[in-house]
Amino acid sequence: GLYALGVNVFIETVGNANDLTEIEAVKLNRFKKPPPRKCINIDSIVPSFSNLSTGIYNILYTTIESYTIPKQFVEAVKAYNEIWVVSDFCKEVLEKYDVKQKIFVMPDGIDLNLYKEDGEKYHFRPELNPFVFLSVFGWSYRKGYDVLLKGYLREFCGDDPVSLLIMSRFHNNAKQDKVVKDGVQEFIDKHGGDNPAHIARCSQVVPEGLMPSLYRACNAYVCFSRGEGFGYTMTEGSLCGLPVLSTNATGQTMFLKHDNSYLLEPDKIEKMPPGLMHVHYWDNQHMLILTADKTIGEAGALMRKVFENCKIAKQKNKKLQSFIKENYDM
Repeated sequence: GLYALGVNVFIETVGNANDLTEIEAVKLNRFKKPPPRKCINIDSIVPSFSNLSTGIYNILYTTIESYTIPKQFVEAVKAYNEIWVVSDFCKEVLEKYDVKQKIFVMPDGIDLNLYKEDGEKYHFRPELNPFVFLSVFGWSYRKGYDVLLKGYLREFCGDDPVSLLIMSRFHNNAKQDKVVKDGVQEFIDKHGGDNPAHIARCSQVVPEGLMPSLYRACNAYVCFSRGEGFGYTMTEGSLCGLPVLSTNATGQTMFLKHDNSYLLEPDKIEKMPPGLMHVHYWDNQHMLILTADKTIGEAGALMRKVFENCKIAKQKNKKLQSFIKENYDM
C-alpha cells in the first residue's frame, strides 16, 4: 500500500524467510533499496529481541499473548515513539505497565478474496471421517494442544464418525515431525482407551494458497489456546465456513463472543513454570492454566455440541463471518 503511494519502502527480514512462496519472494525483493537516514522505522517484532534502528521516528508493531510481560519487554518498549498492537487485549496488558507512549490497536488484516466459504475443498488421502475438527498451530504448550487432545479423546471414541486433524509443526521446523507425532501418540495412549477416536496429523509447510481448500474440507475449527495476541487462524477458519471453538480469554475475545462461537471458560491464571513453553520469554509469565478436569470435560462437551448441532453451529458462525468481514478486511 505504501509502495503504491510512492513511498520508498525497505523491508529487512529478521526471521526465517524460507517459508515464502516464489511469488511472495519476488514481491518482497522489490523492497531492497536502502532507506535514507531520515526514515520512519517500524519494527514488527517482540521487542525483547529487537535491535532498534535509528529512524527519525520509531514504531513498534508487536503482539502480547500473556497477562504479564518480561521486564526486558517493558524496557525495550521505551525506545519507541509509539506502539501498535494487534488487539485490545495487548493494549490492556501494556497499559498495566504504565507505558507512556501512545498505543494504537492495529488488528491483523485478512485477505477476503482468498479466505471465503465458496471454492474447492481439499481431498484428503487417506480419507478422514465424515466430521472433521481442524486445529492449525505451532506445536507449543501455549496453544493448548493438551486441552484439545484430552477433551477430544475423553469425549469421543473410535465408533464416532469424527476425526481431529492437527496441522502443526514444532517451532516452525517441519523436520522435527517426530516431536509432534510422539506428542500426539502419548495423549492417545494415556487418554484414548481401547478404542480411541481418530486423529490425523500434518506437519508439512502448506502454501497459503492451499489453506482455504483445507479449511473448507473440514467441519469445525478448534483451538483452546492459553494465550493469543489476535487469533488469526480462527478468523481464517470462520471465513471458510467453520464454526469456531476457543477459549474465552486474551486477544481472540475481540471478535469471538458467545453468540457467534463456542467458548471455553478459563479456570485460573498463574505463572508458567520455566521451560514448559520451550521459550525463555514465557518463563514465569502469567497465562491460563486450563488443566482442571472440569475444564477438560467442558472442552470435550463443546466439541460434542458442535458435532451434534452442526447446522446451528454454522448459522452461529455467519454472525462471526460478518463481523470479521466488516472489521478485518485487509
